[in-house]
Amino acid sequence: MRLRLTNGSAWGCGDLQVHRGQIEEGLGNLREALRRLKEGGYDIFAPWLTCCQAEGLVSLGRIEEARSLVGQKLAEHERTTASG
Repeated sequence: MRLRLTNGSAWGCGDLQVHRGQIEEGLGNLREALRRLKEGGYDIFAPWLTCCQAEGLVSLGRIEEARSLVGQKLAEHERTTASG
């Protein structure tokens, strides 16, 4: 399966948007990139993209949401590594 991340939602684009102050748009692109990567079996980039999302949420003052997102991903990682 070939992964395609075109149409303005490339994974690096969302991170760049967050750092340039286009936070809401960047967060949307990061969510879409994570969805597509997971769908394509490329979860290796998920931790980095999750951290990018958390940074964007913190920039918006949504600290608890960022904390929750990171906590969910850590718990997910623990479940998958414990079973595999």
